[in-house]
Amino acid sequence: MTKSPVLLRRHRRRRLLAVIRALEATSVTVVAELLVVTLTLLFSHRTKAARHKYCQRNQRSLVRIGFVGSAEKAIRV
Repeated sequence: MTKSPVLLRRHRRRRLLAVIRALEATSVTVVAELLVVTLTLLFSHRTKAARHKYCQRNQRSLVRIGFVGSAEKAIRV
């Protein structure tokens, strides 16, 4: 059974208030460390995704000019 939009909003608000109350109890340094870890993980994921996209583009261009396999092998067709 799906919840109505009103119930979903109420639940989301209650959850947000619970998170805020939990953060109020913790020290500023813990919150700062949590923020740093979150940002670091987010940045490393974005870097990894960008590197993957670059490698895929590089592979496609190698196939287009007549090479197959990885860039290290570069076997001529």
